[in-house]
Amino acid sequence: MISELIRDFVFEIAKKEIPEDVKEIAERQIENLKISAEAGKKSKVFRGIQEKIEKIGLSSPLKEILLYSSASTIYDWDDYLFAGHTGHSAVFTSLFLGENFKIEKEKILKAVILGNEIGGRFGIATLIGPLNGQMMTFLHGIISASIAEFLIGDIKNIPKKISFYVSNPHFLHFRGFMGGETKVFSVSLPTIQGIIASIFDFKENERAFEGFFKLFSYSKLDEEFLNRVFSPNFFLTRTIMIKELPGCAYVLPQLESAISLKEKITESFGKFDINCVQKVEVEYSIIPAILDSISSKFLDFSNHIPAQFSTYCTVALALSKDNFSYRSYEDIEDEKSKILQLTSKIQTKHNPKYTLEIIEKTLEHFPFLLLSKPKISGLLRALIYSEAKINILEALPVLPNIVKALIPTKNIKNNRDMKPPSDNFEFIFPAKVRIFYQGAVFEEERISHSFPAKSEKAKEIIKKKKSIVLKEN
Repeated sequence: MISELIRDFVFEIAKKEIPEDVKEIAERQIENLKISAEAGKKSKVFRGIQEKIEKIGLSSPLKEILLYSSASTIYDWDDYLFAGHTGHSAVFTSLFLGENFKIEKEKILKAVILGNEIGGRFGIATLIGPLNGQMMTFLHGIISASIAEFLIGDIKNIPKKISFYVSNPHFLHFRGFMGGETKVFSVSLPTIQGIIASIFDFKENERAFEGFFKLFSYSKLDEEFLNRVFSPNFFLTRTIMIKELPGCAYVLPQLESAISLKEKITESFGKFDINCVQKVEVEYSIIPAILDSISSKFLDFSNHIPAQFSTYCTVALALSKDNFSYRSYEDIEDEKSKILQLTSKIQTKHNPKYTLEIIEKTLEHFPFLLLSKPKISGLLRALIYSEAKINILEALPVLPNIVKALIPTKNIKNNRDMKPPSDNFEFIFPAKVRIFYQGAVFEEERISHSFPAKSEKAKEIIKKKKSIVLKEN
């Protein structure tokens, strides 16, 4: 059933006139991913990776896709949508396949949008499961296989091509993702594998999807839910968000707050001295709390990858550096003593109200998620798999509300005319930071960390990012 839904979805979008605002968002996404890749190509990590890729002996366009999708992940300066980081594969597969096979620009742009829509929909179907966010590496093979068929193959073959890919899906573990340089290949290798699945004519495994969803989703994915998810009546591309600062999206509100507070302290005291920081308190949702729990195991300062997932490391790095930028991560080893000095003063606390805000905001715009019927046991499995250390006593006061938010009411379950998601959805990740400095307390609270790609602010950010990166050439 899933394979037919995807095929029909692509047929619908292929003949449909894409709204102008969706095209503009995709164009900004392309520009943003290109500059993210250019930034990544300047890193120490990439130098070794480029040498290894050269040794493989891949030809164009696979070589360029592997290089650029790898580079774009290095500083976590990408964009993302609900639900997934689709750009790494959607953008570079479309661009380089399109260039190699001399495909018209309009069709290439549509391929990028298709990649976003397919990847985001699979992300929704596996939202409650062992993996999430950028760790949904299997999305990239599904995206690239579908794009390859759309651009240079036959749409009617999409079911068997992605079925071949999901017979061997990429399942990334935390050590491989947050533990070091292997993260860089987390999107590029699945992307290449998806293209290979499209090019090679293998007999598909007709039971691949059944096994795929059992492995990657803890929700009951019934027919009604899947029909709503794979409806062509809305564009997830409209939910794309652009990051202003490099780093995992879930640590950025804390990072931004720390930078802002540092500026306020400098204004008040005439300078900022890390030795005068007495304590830093951070309140955040369950997601960065989980990331801190996991990434802390891999922080050996040998490279910057684990630091980008850590509230402790990013906040400490921002406070220790005069001008924080994507290049600041390269100094992680040199700044080790300062970072450790500051992290010992940082105290974090999971604020369940922030977690509830995220859930309520998401369900407000994506009400059909309630039809996926995530079981409490599934949510607990996801937490146990992540090895998160969340204080249950802190969660008890709002736990009934969180459970209530996740249980569909009779009206919602029976509402066959449930509306598609609204176009004004924006991700929120509330966080509060307090810095105790020479007896004074400075506090800042933020509810977001990046900006909708459709906004003028996102346009300004991309221009600024381009200026920063190109200045170093």
